[in-house]
Amino acid sequence: MRIFLGLPVEPTLRSELEKKRDELGGAVGKYKPTKQELWHLTLVFLSDLNEEKLDALIHLVENCCEKPPSGGFKIRCFHTFPEKKPTHLSACASPENPNSWQEFVKRLRDFVSIVDSNIDRKPWSPHISLGRAMPRGTTLPAWKVPIGPYEWKPDRILLYRSNQSILGTTYEVIHEFKLDV
Repeated sequence: MRIFLGLPVEPTLRSELEKKRDELGGAVGKYKPTKQELWHLTLVFLSDLNEEKLDALIHLVENCCEKPPSGGFKIRCFHTFPEKKPTHLSACASPENPNSWQEFVKRLRDFVSIVDSNIDRKPWSPHISLGRAMPRGTTLPAWKVPIGPYEWKPDRILLYRSNQSILGTTYEVIHEFKLDV
């Protein structure tokens, strides 16, 4: 099953970002907006976890969350992502304490890799995907515009199952992990 650990975006922030995206988004080109309820900041992605390993994974993540990162995030810009072949419109999320968050994500990935070594190890670039280039397979122009800043202090991590169908992607929350930040 396709799963990932992510920070859910709180409703007030989602509304603010959606309003700003709708004001500015036309300048970036043609894209399909991502539904607000799917907005999150990904920490760890596993493309094919064996369901039998789910309980062990939950236990390991709970242990990792006993030492949460400090500080929240500031969202200061919209940009197209990734840099070399931009296919997404995203909100940049800058950690208030980058070292704490980078160390936490590294520790989280190390813990998760005990259960499944097939995790994404690309450098962590905190962002929230707000839309995808249309039609699929096309790219967006390189684009960046300052916004905000909007402050955000996540208080939990969610374990999501990603379900893909011809009707689009949906996320199912499998477990919630509290962060004492």
